[in-house]
Amino acid sequence: MAKASLPIVILFLIAPLACPAQDIGDSVRSRVACNNTEQQLVSYLVSQRNEGVPVETMIERSNSLPENDGSRYINIGRVEDVYLDKSLTRNTLFAYRSARCLEGTLLQDFKPYQDFTRTELLKCQALGYPSDRKFGNCVYKVVYSLQEKASKR
Repeated sequence: MAKASLPIVILFLIAPLACPAQDIGDSVRSRVACNNTEQQLVSYLVSQRNEGVPVETMIERSNSLPENDGSRYINIGRVEDVYLDKSLTRNTLFAYRSARCLEGTLLQDFKPYQDFTRTELLKCQALGYPSDRKFGNCVYKVVYSLQEKASKR
């Protein structure tokens, strides 16, 4: 195995521990793994995106994960989120992915709403730093809006 692909394999293999499935309970959602592991994975993907690694390559790597526990779908969704727009920062994407994880929406299909997601996350990002309340509220509003849109489909 090539040196460069080893970290991605390791990260994608631990990803199921981060946010296992849609039916995760409140205690599991609040675990550090939902945040720290998500942050590590998003950071890695942002660095790959910024280095010019194509989205197709990252999705191909995710395809080796098992389907039955949602790992593959969660990882592909993470890749698609990171590759929404190169202007989206690591912090914005981490906040968004963490909000989705904590809300239990990682297995929901938000792909039809990529333009909406991109636009709204860029608006949130323009509000300020991730530690700002306005920023956090904005990101959660995006997730709630996506949940509402998906439920109407």
